[in-house]
Formats: sequence, structure tokens, C-alpha cells
Amino acid sequence: MLRTLVSPWPEAKPTDGAAFAVERLGKMLLDERSPHRLAAVWVVQRSLTAALQGGLGRRWREVESIVRWAADGDADAKVRARASMVVARLEAATEGLGPKRPAGVGA
Repeated sequence: MLRTLVSPWPEAKPTDGAAFAVERLGKMLLDERSPHRLAAVWVVQRSLTAALQGGLGRRWREVESIVRWAADGDADAKVRARASMVVARLEAATEGLGPKRPAGVGA
């Protein structure tokens, strides 16, 4: 599975809110249970505005990579469908059709 394609998720300190949240989200995206992956993709979808504004840190790029993989490669059709919607929003933002990315963030 994709687990082998990404670097290990180091344990973030609970006091670093954004890093801790992104670390937990990364683990959920790689969970063996499809309902957990689906929930994680929903969280990514709901977090796009903060992510595109650079508020979620460097590890967000790995989250984006996992979601892009899930859009094509997840075993669950619901996860693939939601991940595809998120990827479309990410690409729209990259092309200037959605929320703006600050310089140096993303894609």
C-alpha cells in the first residue's frame, strides 16, 4: 500500500496544534479501515482553505500526495470519489481558479 511510499510520520507534540493535527491526519489517510480513510479525506477537504494559506505546515505536502494517490489508487470507491473532488479543488487553486496559495506553498 501507499504506506511504503511516504516517510514515517514522526510523533508531533500535542502542543504544536497544526503539526499534531496533520500528523494524525496522515495516519488516518493510511489506515487500513476505509471509513477512517474516507473521514480523513473529508477533513482534508474541509481544511483546504487553511492549508492553501500555509497554516498547516510543511507536512501538508505529504497529505496532498496521499490524497492524490487515493484519488486513483484507493481500494474503496467512496474514498476515490471524495479524494478526486479534493484533488480537483487543489488543482483549481493551483491554477488560480480557487482560494489563492501564498508563494512557496503546494503543488
